[in-house]
Amino acid sequence: MGKKQSLIKQKEAREIADKLEKDSSVQTSIRTGRGHDIVTVRRDTELLATFGIRRSKSEGHGYIPKSMHLSERQTLDFARCSITVTEWLNVYHKRSQSHA
Repeated sequence: MGKKQSLIKQKEAREIADKLEKDSSVQTSIRTGRGHDIVTVRRDTELLATFGIRRSKSEGHGYIPKSMHLSERQTLDFARCSITVTEWLNVYHKRSQSHA
């Protein structure tokens, strides 16, 4: 049995990056690379997340949930605006503290 394909595709990855970039509670930069764009999210001096957005529309972006400290379902909900940036920050800090 093969590895499960991620439901998070380029469209959702871009929606996540756009949502983060528009929110003033975090500082988001998107840097264009050769094979993909690199998204970096900070709050003050704390690095919250960093992930790449591949050029291929069909390839999965299953690494984004781990970077954001969310489940795949929560990450999809975040992309689709069911979870706000503030709610994500609350989950992020709870999970990052439990891993410390």
